[in-house]
Amino acid sequence: SASPRDSAGALESLFQRRFDSVLDASQSERSSLVRVLQALAALRPRIPIKTLAELCELSEHAVRSFVSDLAGPFLIDGDYLQFRDEPTETFVRSQYLPKGADLQALLNRMRPYASSSIYLASALPQLLWEEGEVDELIELALSDVALPLTNEVERQEANRNRLSFAL
Repeated sequence: SASPRDSAGALESLFQRRFDSVLDASQSERSSLVRVLQALAALRPRIPIKTLAELCELSEHAVRSFVSDLAGPFLIDGDYLQFRDEPTETFVRSQYLPKGADLQALLNRMRPYASSSIYLASALPQLLWEEGEVDELIELALSDVALPLTNEVERQEANRNRLSFAL
């Protein structure tokens, strides 16, 4: 019988082949699709598909099609996307979590949308903290910049999240 380590390696290899196959078939959009995987790895689950599409410079249809082409590792729940299970989440985070320049690029794409998206306004502080952008995090916590304009409850929620990470 296979050891748990061998089983985990086999599962990771299966995931990698599936992801590589779909990415290879989409050469014209490959960099945008890799950005989708990086965003999925960096952001907390139940990501609004519209937000993901904007961040990755794709249409919502292209994001949904990519998820469908992968045949199973993600769930679409209405207008939200999430991992189907923990092994998928572990694989995506281990292989696609953005670091350095890739994380900076994600942060740069997120900043303009934070004032219109409670999801991004709440996610931005954690990523800034993880990137070590403490000065910017403190500036955000002390200002109204990039807070969602939709309603007061959402603004307060995003601001609490900023203060928590700034402290």
